[in-house]
Amino acid sequence: MASVSSWSRRVAAPAAAILALVSAAITVPHAWSWVNGQQSSFQGLASDELVFKYQQLLPEEAVVFARARLAPKERYYVLPRPGTAPFAGVDYATAVRTFARYALLPAVQVQDPHAADAVVGVGADPGKLGLSYAKVQWDPTGSVVVATVKR
Repeated sequence: MASVSSWSRRVAAPAAAILALVSAAITVPHAWSWVNGQQSSFQGLASDELVFKYQQLLPEEAVVFARARLAPKERYYVLPRPGTAPFAGVDYATAVRTFARYALLPAVQVQDPHAADAVVGVGADPGKLGLSYAKVQWDPTGSVVVATVKR
């Protein structure tokens, strides 16, 4: 019996090593190709251009304007204008909403305009949503609007 377990140990280690090498030989070329393909999606993340791209989505002045009009924990809906995002693989509406989610904290972004206390329009008119508003405030450039939903 001792010889069987001794034999299986001697065979198991080289078999595991061979299996690992074969697995690596099969996987590495595909993984390397996938990583290289992803590189273009993330180019520029460590550059000054990234800040510029975020400024295209929601300029700092617009963030300051909206934050001054949203109370902490107030629920808001972001209504972005139609367009394309300056980031590969992300549509404009998703990019604006993602950036606004953090930029407008401690207010809380919601996905349904009917559940919101306010609508933040980014290059878009909240009047298109068919809600009634108690107050509508446009920033001086006219690119951002905060509309308080009438309750």
